[in-house]
Amino acid sequence: MVQEPSKTRWIWVDSDHQVTQLCEEISCNGAVAVDTEFRRRDTFFPQVALLQLATTEHCWLLDPLVIRDVAPIKQLLVSPNVVKVLHSASEDLEVFAHWLGAGPTHWVDTQKAAAMLNLGFGLSYRALIQQLLGTELAKDETNSDWLARPLSPSQCDYAAADVTFLAACWPVMEQMAAQRGILDWIYLESAAKTIGGKGPLAKFKSAWKLPPTQLATLQALIDWREAHARQKDKPRSWILADKALFELAQRMPESSHQLAGIDGMPSSMIRRHGKALLDVIAK
Repeated sequence: MVQEPSKTRWIWVDSDHQVTQLCEEISCNGAVAVDTEFRRRDTFFPQVALLQLATTEHCWLLDPLVIRDVAPIKQLLVSPNVVKVLHSASEDLEVFAHWLGAGPTHWVDTQKAAAMLNLGFGLSYRALIQQLLGTELAKDETNSDWLARPLSPSQCDYAAADVTFLAACWPVMEQMAAQRGILDWIYLESAAKTIGGKGPLAKFKSAWKLPPTQLATLQALIDWREAHARQKDKPRSWILADKALFELAQRMPESSHQLAGIDGMPSSMIRRHGKALLDVIAK
């Protein structure tokens, strides 16, 4: 029987030696549930704050703020002998790419798998657990500062629940998929998932209404902002707001004076990058 989140047992891991032993232990299992906690308030790249791992018997919380040797973690994630089980994994893939320089292989996204099993499209983790295990998960620590130390017991219980119940769900889903003959398909669909999901253009819900030239301009401006955000490691909105970006594509200004008429366009942006923006639009 799966334990309630408040009673979930977990082991705190904060040394390289523990990590090595843990990854060797997990390598003997057929599957491991994986999740991350991170912060992305004032940076472009996610700041990893916690890595959660769980089998059907044990749960571990790894502290990446003090762990220095991440090679065993990377080796576990790419191991073809262990199924890595994640839910709605696009952001976790970003975390792994920035932190480890690699993502999981031989893995499954249970959100994708749930849709393919006709359990529901775009199911949240809480909804999946409720449907398959009949357990209601708490939301108390959703907005926690995961970079703070020490983490509170309630934070740790919450983080552990994110993988403990996932580890319990996967055998059920795996059996359902095997019975329907779609298990290999689920693995293929998960492997096709890309870092960051659909990309920044998908956030512009009205982009499809733009004429081809304006749509191409919007994409070029998005690419320009993306490059600057990455270089400075700052949130996209700190470089230029979505609203201003969309209006630039709509109006396609040709001068600094016209740039100044764009709603939400900072004067400092015009001084520093006005010519570059006009060049992007002109092209």
